[in-house]
Formats: sequence, C-alpha cells, structure tokens
Amino acid sequence: PGWYLQVVALGAVVVGRWLDAGKSCVGGRNWVFNCVLPGSADTLVGVGWRASMEFVSGDGEKRGWYARGNLPHFDAKNTVQMITLRQHDSLPKSVVSQLRLDRIDGMQTPDERRELEQQLDSCHGSCLLGKREVAEVFEEWLFRLHGDHFLLFAYVVMPNHVHLLLEVADEMPLASAMKTLKECSARAINVALGRRGTLWCREYHDRFIRDSNHFHAAVRYIEENPVKAGFVRSVGDWRFGSGWKGWST
Repeated sequence: PGWYLQVVALGAVVVGRWLDAGKSCVGGRNWVFNCVLPGSADTLVGVGWRASMEFVSGDGEKRGWYARGNLPHFDAKNTVQMITLRQHDSLPKSVVSQLRLDRIDGMQTPDERRELEQQLDSCHGSCLLGKREVAEVFEEWLFRLHGDHFLLFAYVVMPNHVHLLLEVADEMPLASAMKTLKECSARAINVALGRRGTLWCREYHDRFIRDSNHFHAAVRYIEENPVKAGFVRSVGDWRFGSGWKGWST
C-alpha cells in the first residue's frame, strides 16, 4: 500500500550550456547542465538508450502522474517541465467554464489549450505582473531559487501569467518548488505594492518535455510569447524574459 511502479523511458544524457554551446544561462549565469529528456532515442542529442523502472512512494516526493485540485500533474526525476503560472484573476469565470478548467479531470482539447493561451494574452484581470516593479520582484525570486530548487532554462513574465522551462532538483517535488516560488514572490509583491490578498491561481499547468525538439520548441514558444501577443516586435525587446537582448551584453 502506498507504492506503485513507475516505468520511465529515458533518452541519452544531453550535456551542454543553456540552450546551445556558448550561450550563457538566464541572468548572465554561465553554467553547464546535465539532463535526461524522456523521449525517442533517435531524436535526442548524444548516444545510448535505457529504460528504468522506479518505485515511487504514493506519499513521497516524486509521484509520477497525480492530481491536486482539478489539474493532472507529472513529477519525476530528470524531467524538464514547461510550467504556466497565472494570476488568480487572469481569466473571467465564463472563460474558465468555457475552457473546462473547472472539470474534475482537468483535461482539455488542443483547441481549448490554444484558446486558453489567447485568453491569457488578452490581459484579463489586474495584470499586476505587467508593472515593472512587480515583474522585477518576481524575476528576483525566480533567479534566487534557480540552482537550488530548480534549473531554469527559459522564462517569460507576461502581464497576467508566467511561462517557465525548468527541471526541479532531484529531491524536490515539483509542487513544492512551485509553492515556494508562488508564496515567496506573492509575499514580496504584496509588500512592494502595499496590498494584501491572493496573487496566484492555486493551480499551475505543467507539461513534461518529450525530447530535444520539444525542448527547443518550448523555448521558442516561451520567448516569442510577447511578440505573438503584439507587445513587442522582436523577442529581444521584451525585458522580462530569457530572450531579452540585454542578457547577451
């Protein structure tokens, strides 16, 4: 009782600097990462293929597929994740119902997921993250937790939501890492604005990265979000994201 068998197919270990050779990490930190991306061996950089079978405690740290609230989540070691955090007022209740975000199983169709992103980019709600001082506070906490709670590969801070590409530390549950990030940033943002109350939506969206192609597609998606939303003309012009041209100077 309390245990189940998790089978994880692991591709070759990808070794290199953040995103590609010679490019520094977010915020100017220059480091080398090792990660194993789930997926097909022939689509990954490197050689080798192995399958691992891992027992995971039902009440332990890494839980595989599980649900908290209405959304399903996946949590396992050596897994890169694309995370979306949104403000609690980022979507009207009518949109939440329309996109079935209040469903018990949390499942959505591809069209519903695309509509969700379009609705978020429409800047509903207070859009506190669109304030420079708020984005700076969130970015500060993001960098503060990088290297301890998770490795950050890409990010963007939009007016009412955030996209992250990261890998949590081996012994750190994904839920715990996100809870720390949300609680610490919300507390600091409330102090900065002299406000009280909820900032983040309780749930977050996560999608594990299947292979190297998916990884680079996720980076492009995250960094191009401000361009697609019509806020800037080029990726490098958006200050609060890993694609900002200032990180390379």
